[in-house]
Amino acid sequence: MLVTPRFVIRARRTGPVQGLSIVELLVGIAVGMFVLAGATMVVSNQISDNKRLLLETQVQQDMRAAMDIIVRDIRRSGYTKFADSLVQPVNAPAKAAVAYRPAGYNNFSATLGSSITYSYSSEPDNAAKNTIEADDMHGFRLTSGKIEALLGAGGYQALTDPNVVTITSFDITQQVSAPMPLPTCETTPCATAACPLPNGQYVATRHLVLTMNGQAVHDASVRRQIRATVRVRNDEVCL
Repeated sequence: MLVTPRFVIRARRTGPVQGLSIVELLVGIAVGMFVLAGATMVVSNQISDNKRLLLETQVQQDMRAAMDIIVRDIRRSGYTKFADSLVQPVNAPAKAAVAYRPAGYNNFSATLGSSITYSYSSEPDNAAKNTIEADDMHGFRLTSGKIEALLGAGGYQALTDPNVVTITSFDITQQVSAPMPLPTCETTPCATAACPLPNGQYVATRHLVLTMNGQAVHDASVRRQIRATVRVRNDEVCL
Protein backbone atom coordinates (compact mmCIF):
# COMPACT_ATOMS: atom_id res chain seq x y z
CA MET A 1 0.00 0.00 0.00
CA LEU A 2 1.44 3.35 -1.07
CA VAL A 3 1.47 6.18 1.37
CA THR A 4 1.21 9.68 -0.16
CA PRO A 5 3.20 12.21 1.85
CA ARG A 6 1.30 15.18 2.97
CA PHE A 7 2.83 18.64 3.08
CA VAL A 8 1.25 21.00 5.51
CA ILE A 9 1.88 24.68 4.96
CA ARG A 10 1.25 26.82 7.90
CA ALA A 11 1.15 30.59 7.67
CA ARG A 12 3.34 32.45 10.13
CA ARG A 13 1.74 35.25 11.88
CA THR A 14 3.85 38.44 12.14
CA GLY A 15 3.23 41.85 13.56
CA PRO A 16 2.56 44.96 11.49
CA VAL A 17 5.53 46.21 9.32
CA GLN A 18 6.94 49.49 10.69
CA GLY A 19 8.89 52.14 8.58
CA LEU A 20 11.10 55.09 9.58
CA SER A 21 9.79 57.66 11.92
CA ILE A 22 9.78 61.37 11.03
CA VAL A 23 12.75 62.00 13.33
CA GLU A 24 14.82 59.22 11.73
CA LEU A 25 13.92 60.47 8.27
CA LEU A 26 14.95 64.03 9.13
CA VAL A 27 18.23 62.86 10.66
CA GLY A 28 19.02 60.82 7.54
CA ILE A 29 18.25 63.75 5.27
CA ALA A 30 20.46 66.04 7.37
CA VAL A 31 23.38 63.60 7.27
CA GLY A 32 22.95 63.23 3.50
CA MET A 33 22.94 67.01 3.06
CA PHE A 34 26.17 67.32 5.07
CA VAL A 35 27.82 64.67 2.90
CA LEU A 36 26.55 66.34 -0.28
CA ALA A 37 27.76 69.77 0.90
CA GLY A 38 31.22 68.37 1.65
CA ALA A 39 31.45 66.71 -1.75
CA THR A 40 30.27 69.91 -3.46
CA MET A 41 32.90 71.94 -1.62
CA VAL A 42 35.65 69.53 -2.64
CA VAL A 43 34.59 69.67 -6.28
CA SER A 44 34.25 73.47 -6.20
CA ASN A 45 37.73 73.88 -4.69
CA GLN A 46 39.18 71.54 -7.27
CA ILE A 47 37.57 73.48 -10.12
CA SER A 48 38.86 76.77 -8.67
CA ASP A 49 42.37 75.36 -8.25
CA ASN A 50 42.35 74.02 -11.80
CA LYS A 51 41.15 77.38 -13.14
CA ARG A 52 43.85 79.27 -11.23
CA LEU A 53 46.51 76.80 -12.36
CA LEU A 54 45.38 77.27 -15.97
CA LEU A 55 45.58 81.06 -15.62
CA GLU A 56 49.03 80.85 -14.03
CA THR A 57 50.22 78.59 -16.84
CA GLN A 58 48.82 80.88 -19.54
CA VAL A 59 50.37 83.99 -17.97
CA GLN A 60 53.71 82.26 -17.40
CA GLN A 61 53.88 80.88 -20.94
CA ASP A 62 52.86 84.14 -22.60
CA MET A 63 55.37 86.21 -20.63
CA ARG A 64 58.17 83.65 -21.01
CA ALA A 65 57.62 83.37 -24.77
CA ALA A 66 57.69 87.16 -25.11
CA MET A 67 60.88 87.44 -23.04
CA ASP A 68 62.61 84.74 -25.09
CA ILE A 69 61.79 86.61 -28.30
CA ILE A 70 63.06 89.90 -26.82
CA VAL A 71 66.33 88.37 -25.62
CA ARG A 72 67.03 86.62 -28.92
CA ASP A 73 66.33 89.75 -30.94
CA ILE A 74 68.44 92.06 -28.74
CA ARG A 75 71.39 89.73 -29.24
CA ARG A 76 71.18 90.46 -32.96
CA SER A 77 71.20 94.23 -32.50
CA GLY A 78 73.98 95.95 -34.40
CA TYR A 79 74.60 92.93 -36.62
CA THR A 80 75.83 93.38 -40.16
CA LYS A 81 76.95 90.62 -42.45
CA PHE A 82 79.74 92.78 -43.88
CA ALA A 83 81.27 94.16 -40.68
CA ASP A 84 84.75 93.09 -41.79
CA SER A 85 84.64 95.49 -44.73
CA LEU A 86 84.03 98.41 -42.35
CA VAL A 87 86.94 97.78 -39.95
CA GLN A 88 89.30 100.73 -39.67
CA PRO A 89 92.94 99.60 -40.04
CA VAL A 90 95.72 101.56 -38.37
CA ASN A 91 97.21 104.38 -40.48
CA ALA A 92 94.73 103.78 -43.29
CA PRO A 93 92.17 106.07 -44.92
CA ALA A 94 89.02 106.40 -42.85
CA LYS A 95 86.20 104.02 -43.71
CA ALA A 96 82.52 104.51 -43.19
CA ALA A 97 81.23 103.93 -39.69
CA VAL A 98 78.93 100.96 -39.10
CA ALA A 99 75.42 102.30 -39.59
CA TYR A 100 73.65 99.64 -37.54
CA ARG A 101 73.33 100.46 -33.86
CA PRO A 102 73.22 97.84 -31.08
CA ALA A 103 70.74 98.06 -28.22
CA GLY A 104 71.56 100.90 -25.86
CA TYR A 105 74.14 102.34 -28.25
CA ASN A 106 75.79 105.55 -27.00
CA ASN A 107 73.64 105.45 -23.85
CA PHE A 108 75.55 104.42 -20.76
CA SER A 109 72.94 105.36 -18.17
CA ALA A 110 71.80 102.64 -15.80
CA THR A 111 68.12 102.93 -16.71
CA LEU A 112 66.90 102.78 -20.29
CA GLY A 113 63.18 102.91 -19.43
CA SER A 114 60.38 100.73 -20.76
CA SER A 115 61.27 100.86 -24.46
CA ILE A 116 64.29 100.16 -26.61
CA THR A 117 65.07 100.54 -30.30
CA TYR A 118 68.03 99.40 -32.36
CA SER A 119 68.89 98.23 -35.85
CA TYR A 120 70.57 95.32 -37.58
CA SER A 121 71.02 94.20 -41.14
CA SER A 122 68.15 92.26 -42.67
CA GLU A 123 69.61 92.19 -46.17
CA PRO A 124 70.35 88.69 -47.56
CA ASP A 125 72.81 90.04 -50.10
CA ASN A 126 75.15 92.95 -50.72
CA ALA A 127 72.41 95.29 -51.92
CA ALA A 128 72.49 97.71 -48.98
CA LYS A 129 75.17 96.43 -46.65
CA ASN A 130 75.66 99.62 -44.61
CA THR A 131 72.45 101.55 -45.07
CA ILE A 132 69.69 101.48 -42.47
CA GLU A 133 66.35 100.90 -44.14
CA ALA A 134 62.87 100.64 -42.66
CA ASP A 135 63.08 96.86 -42.39
CA ASP A 136 66.29 97.13 -40.34
CA MET A 137 64.66 98.92 -37.40
CA HIS A 138 63.63 96.80 -34.43
CA GLY A 139 62.74 97.24 -30.79
CA PHE A 140 60.20 96.72 -28.03
CA ARG A 141 58.00 98.92 -25.89
CA LEU A 142 55.30 98.74 -23.21
CA THR A 143 52.01 100.36 -24.13
CA SER A 144 48.41 99.89 -22.92
CA GLY A 145 49.27 96.83 -20.82
CA LYS A 146 51.03 94.88 -23.57
CA ILE A 147 54.50 94.49 -25.02
CA GLU A 148 54.77 95.58 -28.64
CA ALA A 149 57.54 94.65 -31.07
CA LEU A 150 58.82 96.95 -33.79
CA LEU A 151 58.94 94.87 -36.96
CA GLY A 152 60.71 97.16 -39.37
CA ALA A 153 58.40 98.74 -41.93
CA GLY A 154 55.48 96.80 -40.42
CA GLY A 155 55.47 99.10 -37.40
CA TYR A 156 54.63 97.99 -33.87
CA GLN A 157 52.63 94.82 -33.33
CA ALA A 158 51.45 93.20 -30.08
CA LEU A 159 53.82 90.59 -28.72
CA THR A 160 51.85 89.58 -25.62
CA ASP A 161 48.18 88.57 -25.70
CA PRO A 162 46.07 91.35 -24.08
CA ASN A 163 43.23 88.86 -23.60
CA VAL A 164 45.38 86.68 -21.35
CA VAL A 165 47.88 88.87 -19.51
CA THR A 166 48.21 92.55 -18.64
CA ILE A 167 51.83 93.69 -18.50
CA THR A 168 52.05 96.09 -15.57
CA SER A 169 55.72 97.05 -15.98
CA PHE A 170 58.64 96.50 -18.34
CA ASP A 171 61.97 97.82 -17.10
CA ILE A 172 65.29 97.84 -18.93
CA THR A 173 68.49 98.58 -17.02
CA GLN A 174 72.03 98.51 -18.34
CA GLN A 175 75.20 97.15 -16.75
CA VAL A 176 78.38 98.48 -18.30
CA SER A 177 81.78 97.00 -17.53
CA ALA A 178 84.84 99.17 -16.86
CA PRO A 179 86.11 100.49 -20.22
CA MET A 180 89.16 98.72 -21.56
CA PRO A 181 91.67 100.65 -23.70
CA LEU A 182 92.48 99.60 -27.22
CA PRO A 183 96.08 100.65 -27.84
CA THR A 184 95.85 100.08 -31.60
CA CYS A 185 92.77 102.25 -32.05
CA GLU A 186 92.94 104.89 -34.75
CA THR A 187 91.70 107.98 -32.94
CA THR A 188 90.86 110.41 -35.74
CA PRO A 189 88.56 108.24 -37.87
CA CYS A 190 86.72 107.00 -34.80
CA ALA A 191 86.20 110.48 -33.44
CA THR A 192 84.61 111.60 -36.69
CA ALA A 193 82.52 108.45 -36.81
CA ALA A 194 81.09 109.03 -33.31
CA CYS A 195 82.32 105.90 -31.59
CA PRO A 196 80.39 104.84 -28.49
CA LEU A 197 83.16 105.90 -26.07
CA PRO A 198 85.22 109.14 -25.96
CA ASN A 199 87.76 109.36 -28.80
CA GLY A 200 87.01 105.77 -29.74
CA GLN A 201 89.92 104.54 -27.60
CA TYR A 202 87.99 102.16 -25.38
CA VAL A 203 85.51 99.34 -25.54
CA ALA A 204 83.10 98.25 -22.81
CA THR A 205 80.92 95.17 -22.61
CA ARG A 206 77.27 95.72 -21.78
CA HIS A 207 74.46 93.62 -20.36
CA LEU A 208 70.80 94.55 -20.38
CA VAL A 209 68.67 93.41 -17.46
CA LEU A 210 65.04 93.01 -18.48
CA THR A 211 62.25 92.79 -15.90
CA MET A 212 58.65 92.11 -16.91
CA ASN A 213 55.71 92.06 -14.48
CA GLY A 214 52.24 90.92 -15.47
CA GLN A 215 48.91 89.72 -14.13
CA ALA A 216 46.06 87.65 -15.50
CA VAL A 217 43.30 89.63 -17.16
CA HIS A 218 40.51 87.66 -15.47
CA ASP A 219 42.15 87.34 -12.04
CA ALA A 220 44.38 90.15 -10.81
CA SER A 221 45.67 87.95 -7.98
CA VAL A 222 47.54 85.79 -10.51
CA ARG A 223 50.80 87.68 -10.97
CA ARG A 224 54.15 86.72 -12.40
CA GLN A 225 57.57 88.31 -12.88
CA ILE A 226 60.07 87.35 -15.57
CA ARG A 227 63.71 88.49 -15.47
CA ALA A 228 66.42 87.99 -18.04
CA THR A 229 69.93 89.26 -18.66
CA VAL A 230 71.15 89.58 -22.22
CA ARG A 231 74.66 90.35 -23.42
CA VAL A 232 74.80 92.97 -26.17
CA ARG A 233 77.17 91.19 -28.53
CA ASN A 234 77.71 93.63 -31.37
CA ASP A 235 79.38 96.62 -29.75
CA GLU A 236 81.05 98.93 -32.20
CA VAL A 237 84.79 99.04 -31.67
CA CYS A 238 87.72 100.66 -33.48
CA LEU A 239 90.62 98.43 -34.52
